[in-house]
Amino acid sequence: MANAQLLTYLEELGPRRADGTLSVQNPDDGQEGSIGFSGGVIVTASTKSLKDLNAVFAMLAWENASVLWLENQALPFLSCEIQPDLVIFEFVQLEMEYGSSQDVLLYLDTLTEVEVPRRRKTIRLPDLTNFSVFMQLESDPTGKSDFELREGTLLMGKGSDCDIVVSDESVSRRHCQMALVDRTITLTDLGSTNGTYVNDVLVHQEFIVPGDKISLGSSHFQVVARMKRNLSQSEMPASKPIVPASMNTMKLPKNTQALHWDNLGSKKVDDKEDKSLFKRFLGKK
Repeated sequence: MANAQLLTYLEELGPRRADGTLSVQNPDDGQEGSIGFSGGVIVTASTKSLKDLNAVFAMLAWENASVLWLENQALPFLSCEIQPDLVIFEFVQLEMEYGSSQDVLLYLDTLTEVEVPRRRKTIRLPDLTNFSVFMQLESDPTGKSDFELREGTLLMGKGSDCDIVVSDESVSRRHCQMALVDRTITLTDLGSTNGTYVNDVLVHQEFIVPGDKISLGSSHFQVVARMKRNLSQSEMPASKPIVPASMNTMKLPKNTQALHWDNLGSKKVDDKEDKSLFKRFLGKK
């Protein structure tokens, strides 16, 4: 079972378009990690041996890890750009493959920080009760042109009879079709003039998973997974702070506003009660 507290943060910080850093510590071995956010997107993540997506996977697998949210406390470098929802979706996939979060951690321990996540062995999606899958048009960051994939087959092209109409002269009238059946997504080119590409590779038929890039002519889409926002209320327990194994490794920078998720709303920390930010965070008087 993944760390419910970290899952809650990842679920909520994205929609809040938050800026700051999650500091995570595994009490089992004292290992530390950090996840930096900018505008609700993960822009850096690292543990002792891993970085970026693999590092976040490892921290999610630290079942009893303590978590601190440092509001507006940015890490000094950027190394990635990952949507939190996709991280959660991918982690669920890894648990499906390996059996448990601890088995995921054993797999991650075999990697080095320079290794990129490999393509999943399975193309079967997790239970979509808590997720939605979209085709996101890269040229429209507002999301107004996003298309949700639902069970069944969708026709893509510039023709008015298509389910997803792509207004692009380089796209054929009936360019390709997307089929979401039994929790798998299949993309099939329909003899288009300029071809269909998945992750810059020309394909005729290919299984698709969130994170893939699909190109039709000069139009580019990203397949994205998004959580349905009621998940924390229905599935996740309320997170509580855990005293870290080493107090010295969890010291906060001076003048940093350290908040637990329960206090992330408009409520402000009262500096008059106690001058120790760390004691206030842990609820000590």
